[in-house]
Amino acid sequence: MKQKLTRSVLALSLALVIVLSFTSLTALAGPGSDEASATELKAGESDTFTAAGTDSGWYKFELNEASKVTITLSLQSGTMNDWAIITVNHGRAGGNDMWKYVGPTGGSPADREYGGRHQVSVNDNLLSTTGTYFLAEGWCYIGLGYRISTEHPAPITVKIDSIEPIADTGGLTREDATAVDPAGGVISQYAINQDRNVESYFYKFTLPEAASVSIQLSTRLEPGSAEHDDRLNAAVTMHLGYATGVDIIHGLVDGEDGWRLHIRELDASLTQSITYELPAGTYYVELYVDFAYRGTEFTLSFTSSLSGATPNIGSADGWARDAIEAAYALGLIPDSLQSNYTTLITRAEYCAIAVRLYELYTGGPITTFSDFSDTGDINVRKLAGVGVVQGNGDGTFSPNGVFTREQMAAISVNLVETMTGVVIPASNPNFNDMDQAQTWFRPYIGQVQAAGIMQGVGDNRFDPKSELDRQSAIMLTLNLYNFL
Repeated sequence: MKQKLTRSVLALSLALVIVLSFTSLTALAGPGSDEASATELKAGESDTFTAAGTDSGWYKFELNEASKVTITLSLQSGTMNDWAIITVNHGRAGGNDMWKYVGPTGGSPADREYGGRHQVSVNDNLLSTTGTYFLAEGWCYIGLGYRISTEHPAPITVKIDSIEPIADTGGLTREDATAVDPAGGVISQYAINQDRNVESYFYKFTLPEAASVSIQLSTRLEPGSAEHDDRLNAAVTMHLGYATGVDIIHGLVDGEDGWRLHIRELDASLTQSITYELPAGTYYVELYVDFAYRGTEFTLSFTSSLSGATPNIGSADGWARDAIEAAYALGLIPDSLQSNYTTLITRAEYCAIAVRLYELYTGGPITTFSDFSDTGDINVRKLAGVGVVQGNGDGTFSPNGVFTREQMAAISVNLVETMTGVVIPASNPNFNDMDQAQTWFRPYIGQVQAAGIMQGVGDNRFDPKSELDRQSAIMLTLNLYNFL
């Protein structure tokens, strides 16, 4: 009796497990009724449910970066005139403007007449179809619609075959321009919306000395995308310096008087290049895309006559060159300060060096900012945000003002304390010219003297009001780095 009861309990338990398992599977099958309740899918996952009648539903998936996504829609059986259709939308639930339909690059012209939707139909004897989509980072939604005979329910399967990250690396403004190496940089950029109508991406590079720079623009279209549009229009425009912003570097392209490296034709692969002879400076390159169908890949390749990745130390005095090379190797010298080393450095320019030191030492960017009424310089705002600089006390900073040795002493002490939490011990400076220093700078001078960060200029003088040039500021920053 006990054995019989045990078998009955086991049988009941097994049946319960089967029922629960079946319930959990069917509870997850089928799309959500609206975007808010959309069923989530991941790469390699599929969902199959049995449909009848005319209805719709939603799936969703999340992209951590711009990606190429392949999705297969299958109608496993059905009767004449049964059909299912999907549209893929980017960011609809997020409420932004990027929810336009994005359709597959393959398929027949009839598919595209649905405005980017992808359809399978028993009537056409097409029971499975795969679409390729190029989508931006964020949540994406698959809108599914179907009409299936109520007398003959049919299984529908939606599967995300793969999600492959694609290049989407350009800054959208000059402020966030992506840096490239002019001596051998390669940048790839995809068009990820249906039409890139007047879209720009920004890149930048710095020449420490005059150089010949060649920029090559290539395009590659995904198979099938050429059928969608007869226009492929991409151009490269070069601007000299961020401050001027509008200075176009002119040149010749294939014998034409062009201010752009321009690709007009629609073809599977196109390449054009142009060479510029440029003086030292910072250059902004704009990739201007007009009516490029999604999935179009643009590649910018840079080459130059620069001898190598070394600072232009020819403009520095001999005593400073070793320090400049060492600071350059550490990444302490901003691109804009890698030349003209005997030029006096401004307060804002030294903030750029100090921010490099701070972020190098702490291993992350400064994310706290404070504002001044006379400058929006990002490096000034960063240093003020962490308390390294305070400005003039009236809400101004004087970014283009002179940078003196006594100011360097104060910033050095503040940098050490904010980066490390260590207070440099107080010490009275013993230089003969301390009467020339402002009273509130004197404790800082004593601290940097005792710590070995700054010493005198000879004859037991500190020369507190002396203005620093770039090479001196870089050398003292290297001393500060070595002290840490």
